[in-house]
Amino acid sequence: MEQNPPIEPLEPRFPEGIPPGYPGINADRPGWVRRPRGFTGLAWIVIAACVIITLGIHAFVPDGPTGGASNEEDDLGVALMELQSKYLVGVANWSTVSAGDLNQYGTLDELEVGTVDQRLRYIILLAELQGADAAAEALQRLEDDIERAKRKNPEFELTESQEAVLKALRTLHGAAEEFTDESSDAAARDQRTPDVDALSQAQRDLLVKELGWFGKLALAPPQTDDTAAREAVLKSPRGIFYFAVGGIIALIALGLLGFIGLVVLIVLALTGQVRSNFAPSPVHHGLYAETFAAWMVVFLALQVVGGLVGAVMPEIALIAVGLAFFASLVTLGWPVFRGVPWRQVRIDAGWFAGPKPALEPVIGIGGYVAGLPIVAVGVIITLALFLIQQQLAGEGELFDPVGGPAHPIVSEIIDSNWWVRGQLLFLGSVAAPIVEETMFRGVLYRHLRDATSRTGILTSIGISTLINSFIFAVIHPQGWLAVPALMSLAIAFSLTREWRGSLIPSMIMHGIQNFLVFATLIVALSL
Repeated sequence: MEQNPPIEPLEPRFPEGIPPGYPGINADRPGWVRRPRGFTGLAWIVIAACVIITLGIHAFVPDGPTGGASNEEDDLGVALMELQSKYLVGVANWSTVSAGDLNQYGTLDELEVGTVDQRLRYIILLAELQGADAAAEALQRLEDDIERAKRKNPEFELTESQEAVLKALRTLHGAAEEFTDESSDAAARDQRTPDVDALSQAQRDLLVKELGWFGKLALAPPQTDDTAAREAVLKSPRGIFYFAVGGIIALIALGLLGFIGLVVLIVLALTGQVRSNFAPSPVHHGLYAETFAAWMVVFLALQVVGGLVGAVMPEIALIAVGLAFFASLVTLGWPVFRGVPWRQVRIDAGWFAGPKPALEPVIGIGGYVAGLPIVAVGVIITLALFLIQQQLAGEGELFDPVGGPAHPIVSEIIDSNWWVRGQLLFLGSVAAPIVEETMFRGVLYRHLRDATSRTGILTSIGISTLINSFIFAVIHPQGWLAVPALMSLAIAFSLTREWRGSLIPSMIMHGIQNFLVFATLIVALSL
């Protein structure tokens, strides 16, 4: 077996002494560890290759239908549109914003996109908010687009159920031309309502079966005499509206509190009252570059294996994913194999209680709140990029699914029962924070900080945080638009790791973020 590279004794690197509470090496014995050098360059070649492979997988293995005037289903797009539509109905019914004002800034127009299934639902939403004539006009636009799609792609055709739903909507809303003449009576136009009585029982059952909540909304328009049906169909929009309003108020309050907390932390840092607890390691930083590279290789391989197991046995797919997550931590044994004591590896990776063990969890909660302003900046940049992309892209393919920076696991949450959702919540809020914080803020950040330590502490922190956060963001499957938002989260996690030394606070921050996102979606889908 090839011998390890030459080793050299560690020179003392604690000019100001070990930070208080840091359980690292003994400052009185600075040369007690002899360290092998890591193959840093080779490790980064492997890391870069794994990042490229991951990006390729995300790019060439689509999670949903792709366009070209297709007529494929987009369950995720339909589910997200339903949430948006319920919120808009809630706004129109329980806020000071009228239904007519909702489209003042193009709010409704932006929903007239997506697959045929989404466009059918849009017609019903428009009938609810702007009346039957507006719905009839949208129906005419949909039929025109269908004809264009057929001319463009001879293989394009509606399903039997879509044809039946279209026919039912024609019966329900009538022809757009009836009230489109400028000389038409405006009052008559405003009063025209969907003709529910013209639908047969079979058509009513079809709308509910194929369109779900939208079908029920179509059968219970605002002017209906069936108050019980109307109340039942508005129950969900009312819940989502008040849930959203409460969430927005809470987010604003936490954001203001976080801004104050962030300013206080910056001031304390500038005055020397808050200091870094991130102590240098006696281990050559290249070993941790090797460790992170090994983790990426193992993690990719385990994800592939877990995916194959899940495809063969769907009932244990999530268990396989969870096992793959935790099994990837076996790569923490690589430095031990190379001759580093496990205790030192554990400390270098942030697996210790921190300067104030009893307070570290509380600091994690406070750190999350203080990090919200940083996250807000990343989210704003992501939204700006999304709008720019839409402007540059222009008119897309007919019936293309409307994509956005969403994690594919959202589809799993939408289509699952409570048992599966509970498992997904555990994976996102426990497994992912433990594993990802260990490898990104633990191992990779350790390598980057020690590798750049000679550049000065502020420069080292900046370089290490940005590189760490960028790699963390780009390997996630939300797409390049989400990179600023994901980077902002990772920046907050990295700065907390720098401050505390221990990974406990950043793990808690990561877990809170994922829990809130998952729980919010689960609650919204359940209302």
